[in-house]
Amino acid sequence: MALFAGAFDERIALTIAQESGGGGAAAWRVSETLGNVEIPGSTSNAWFTEDMFRFSNAVWKLPYDHHELVAMVAPRALLVLRNPDYEWLADESGYVSCRAAHEVWKAFAIPDRFGFSIVGGHGRCRLPDSQRPEVEAFVDKFLLGDATAHTNVQTHSFDNVDELLWYDRWLTGKSSFPVPDATNIESVFYEVECASHGSDWSIQRDPQASNDDT
Repeated sequence: MALFAGAFDERIALTIAQESGGGGAAAWRVSETLGNVEIPGSTSNAWFTEDMFRFSNAVWKLPYDHHELVAMVAPRALLVLRNPDYEWLADESGYVSCRAAHEVWKAFAIPDRFGFSIVGGHGRCRLPDSQRPEVEAFVDKFLLGDATAHTNVQTHSFDNVDELLWYDRWLTGKSSFPVPDATNIESVFYEVECASHGSDWSIQRDPQASNDDT
């Protein structure tokens, strides 16, 4: 709820969203491609409006996603804290969502007003010693006015995740797609015997087909 409050209430100068799940910083579309994580089709209906569950089996049709919710906090300050030890929180999805949303702060030339820290090794919704300096820096800069505090925070363990595949069209105007691994491609060819076809089809014969068929 902290994230929603920060997005919709402009009186809030600094938002710290700690270990939100699928309904927080994580993007539903990305979460849908992961393993045993929170998605609209497997979550508690008590947390969300019933209208959202129309998209349980068609997440790609959602009119919004949570990278946009995160970005609504801009230009005010936001620190997202996450914990990869809890698979259900979909932290890879949260990472991608944070990277996408950060482009908004960057476009405003205030990238230091947004940060994210994805750190494990601690209990659920506990603040470990490793994250404490990051939280204190955001408080010092955006609540106490210390302009020297370091808030360029991007702590994570997802170096092998190609997050740009999800949002690079924003930056380049052209979407890219994963290049398949040629060693994992299996080609299957079917020979159609005496099948009906459309009027616009080009009918050709192939001597390598059985009975020199089309």
